[in-house]
Amino acid sequence: MPRQPNFVDGRLENITNLFKPLIVVLHELNDAFGPAFIRPMSATLQALVDAAQRIKHNKSECVELMETTHKIIFEIVNLHIKSEVPGSLPVDTVDHVGRFIETLRKIYAYIEAQQDGNKIKQLFRLAEATALLKDCQAGLAQAIEGFQVSTASKLVNHSQELEGTLQEMHVELLKTIQESSDVLSYTSSVISSSNSFSLLPPTPNVFHGRETEVQMLIKLLEEEKSPRIAILGGGGMGKTCLARVVLHHPTTLAKFEHRFFVTAEAAISASDLAALVGLHIGLDPAPDLTKSVVRFFQKTANCLLVIDNLETVWDTAESQDSVEQFLSMLDDIDHLALIITMRGVERPKQVKWTHPFIAPLQPLSKDAALQTFKDITNGCDSIEQINEVLQYTDYMPLAVDLMANLVEYEGLSTISSRWKDERTSILALGYDRKSNLDISIGLSLSSSRVTSESKDLLSLLSILPNGLSDTELLQSQLPISHILKCRSVLLSTSLAYLDKHQRLKSLVPIREHVQQYMPPSRILIQAVQRYLHSVLQIYHNYNAEQHQSVMNQITYNLGNLQQILQPDLTAESSNIKTLIYCILYLNSFYRVTGRRSTSLMDKVEPILLQLNDKSISARFLIEDLHSFRHKWVISEQWVTEKTAHFHNLNNIDLETQFYINLGNYFMSRKPDLPQAQIYYQAALDLARSSGNTHHQSNSLIKIGMVMWRGGNYVDANTYVLKGQQVSQSSGNFYTEAQACYIRASILIDVGDYREAISQLQRSQHTINICGLSGGFLHYSIALHHADIHLRKSEYTQAQTIFRSVIENTSIEDNNHAHAVALLNSAYIDILKNTVTQDISQALHTSREIFDRLDRNGGMLTCDMVEAELNLKRGRVEWAKLRFKQILKVAWEQDVEAKSYCLERLGNPKLWPSSDECSTLTVVYLSHAMHCKLKSEVCKALLFLGDTFVAENEDPAMTLYTLALEGFTFMDIHQYRAECMLRLGDLAHKHRDWNKARTFWSQARPLFEQAAQTKSVAEVDSRLVCLKDPVINQQALGKLVNLQVPVQIVSTSIKKSGVDMDNEVPIAVE
Repeated sequence: MPRQPNFVDGRLENITNLFKPLIVVLHELNDAFGPAFIRPMSATLQALVDAAQRIKHNKSECVELMETTHKIIFEIVNLHIKSEVPGSLPVDTVDHVGRFIETLRKIYAYIEAQQDGNKIKQLFRLAEATALLKDCQAGLAQAIEGFQVSTASKLVNHSQELEGTLQEMHVELLKTIQESSDVLSYTSSVISSSNSFSLLPPTPNVFHGRETEVQMLIKLLEEEKSPRIAILGGGGMGKTCLARVVLHHPTTLAKFEHRFFVTAEAAISASDLAALVGLHIGLDPAPDLTKSVVRFFQKTANCLLVIDNLETVWDTAESQDSVEQFLSMLDDIDHLALIITMRGVERPKQVKWTHPFIAPLQPLSKDAALQTFKDITNGCDSIEQINEVLQYTDYMPLAVDLMANLVEYEGLSTISSRWKDERTSILALGYDRKSNLDISIGLSLSSSRVTSESKDLLSLLSILPNGLSDTELLQSQLPISHILKCRSVLLSTSLAYLDKHQRLKSLVPIREHVQQYMPPSRILIQAVQRYLHSVLQIYHNYNAEQHQSVMNQITYNLGNLQQILQPDLTAESSNIKTLIYCILYLNSFYRVTGRRSTSLMDKVEPILLQLNDKSISARFLIEDLHSFRHKWVISEQWVTEKTAHFHNLNNIDLETQFYINLGNYFMSRKPDLPQAQIYYQAALDLARSSGNTHHQSNSLIKIGMVMWRGGNYVDANTYVLKGQQVSQSSGNFYTEAQACYIRASILIDVGDYREAISQLQRSQHTINICGLSGGFLHYSIALHHADIHLRKSEYTQAQTIFRSVIENTSIEDNNHAHAVALLNSAYIDILKNTVTQDISQALHTSREIFDRLDRNGGMLTCDMVEAELNLKRGRVEWAKLRFKQILKVAWEQDVEAKSYCLERLGNPKLWPSSDECSTLTVVYLSHAMHCKLKSEVCKALLFLGDTFVAENEDPAMTLYTLALEGFTFMDIHQYRAECMLRLGDLAHKHRDWNKARTFWSQARPLFEQAAQTKSVAEVDSRLVCLKDPVINQQALGKLVNLQVPVQIVSTSIKKSGVDMDNEVPIAVE
């Protein structure tokens, strides 16, 4: 009879049901606000609920973990809703959430291990399970204390309360977006969007006096195919407003499908400018996006690009030439329309500006200034009084705007009197007439409503080109009272504005004035330094490259970080160590996101010599070595000196990371696999002694990768499996996903496709739990699935996946996956005898990407495909020489390329008159047996059979039969068919017609499945001849003896992998 449910079973069912509405709320919270860690929390919780359905052991412990988890997550949701900025938590609370995520993943690992027949097959021994349970309990206790969760509260069904709270949150969010700028704006949802940079700023609410300029600009845009226009003029003349009006004009909307508005305020170099443009058009970060930006616009029609405040980066002598070069490259794109705004009257010289030029903007007409003033103040005063005040502004748009806002609050007579007093003071200091804008700004600052706290906030904004979000205003603990009121004051006086991302910023003329006359205090700058350091520390501590909201917040502050860190970079600074740590984390961010190293690293080096702090110097060396900033030449003496330095620190974790980075150097930058393995083993020994599971799993996986690249597949799989087990037991899901993926790579190479698919599915499942589906590892997994289809000669299925990856990536976005898919798709076309010009273009594009990424293995792969293409076109000797050249390069360092070249050179069907072919066939067999490569061994047996068949049919038949058995086990269709074709030919030669017919009939559908139409035709010819074997014996004999080169699928020309050097998945060369 069925087992009766007990009390624990009832608790398990209850808590599982309670989690379901909570998961829904987490989804809603993430969709609405995108806060840090909520997406992976939701995904992990869903996986935990699924795993809970299959718990067989330790149910009571599992239920207790889940009940406590429910209380904590419910509290986390409430904290997000009750926060000053809805959906956003203070950084110290985010730190607690990050720690809890690590605990939640350990809880999932523990619960998953309590199943019968689970995929891990009782991965943990009892001692390991007990240790993991203790870690889970300790982590939950820490979370209870950190979130101040009441342990006395009872579990009740909170779903209705949660749903009600969520509805209130949605209503509040809509209010926030729709209300005026005086109301707290919400920015977290904007920050969470990876496409938010492409948002366009709105058209100005008040705009008069530029009708002539607007007409000229629109006429140029309408009549010219792709005009180049410079909007020039002094500060405060309304250049940006004019560009925004033109950007939203109906004519512009009708002509340009794609419009981009990029402000250059935060750029300090040409590469910074290219990076900003790249972000706005949706490119992934890279060390230099210049060429990628140009390629994007080259292939995208109907584009208008507006670059605002270009003078910020163009006016500096160091960057002017490179900025001119970048603009020249954009100018060469004949279908790209370009508008820039710049202070001054000089245009960049390397652009063919469209005639007629737009004259530098002048002050507004008296009437336009009056209308602008009246629109802002509602025009309650007499025209005479207004004109009296307006004449003080010289009719400069920014000054008119500032004065109108002052008058609306203080009245015309008061402002008129104050202006005269301020003007006398300014003239006494020796300023000339052009100081009217400064006077207007000064009057705004001296207004009674602009409190000292508001001035403090404005002074801080003056050094922050990226401005501040509401979250940053509230959570950076600025020593400014009533900061939201100060924010409203600055907005209402036009001293600040909200940009398209709802960040509080100040216009450049105002920033410059404030920096000159009232720069921010040290206490304000240090508060922002501390806050941004905390954000970078979250990124550093919790692998936050996996959390888009954290990454985007750092991206939004890159210009700010440069401004607030650089001035204090002296050995005498009181917080110099904090600043250096901040720069190290920032450089790590640059490295992981594909940017160049931050220039601040160069400024740190001389300071370290003065500080004489061994610990921070060691951390700097680790990051420096990890990012390969220098052309390192690591000698044995250098290693000895640095090893002694790290050993004397008595910091095992730092010493371990140093050895790991040394191993990375010798595996990636200066390939020396034995040396790399020595350092990885040293790291593993230290990690085991310290109990650092992250370093243990990382070192184990890296040792496995060294062995894999060296052809030692059995030991490689063993080490990577151990790394997978350690990472899972410690809740390090992303490393576990990488380990599963690398194991799949090894298993594919040795021909165990079934288990490889299982590992790929496990890897995909794990990154889904991390909330990272759709990332680079996702594409790498897809490429491996395609690789398996390709190796099994299932070309149509493989090419479908490759083309899907090509469509969903680009030369700029996930470009390595794009290159791998492009190259493999072209290779399949070669194998299918559909050689077109597109193959040459794919080769060129892939080679360009690999060259830009400094991927030598990728370049080698391009060489192999090129050799294959020339072989197909009949350039046999050229192809043979090229394969030999590649084999020489790959012999010691690239087993995959070595296998491929030996396969091609050892195939007697390709080189029927070559004396050395049989020797290379034996070498190929020896290599395949040594590396235990099943598919390669079977191919070598097939080729040996081809060598023997002319002289001795018996061993040939045995070799063909052995090869057929192997290919059948691995389900490799085309090779099975090739073996059957040969066995059928031998049977026919011995007049065994039935056996010949059986082999050929079985071969035909396999050739069809492999899309080998030529081979299908050959089989059909054989079968037709069998209908009357006496009459057609002579014809069939000629057909069988034809020496037609048979293109047999080799291993996938290249697969993608994981670059553990940066702990980010990229393709393995």
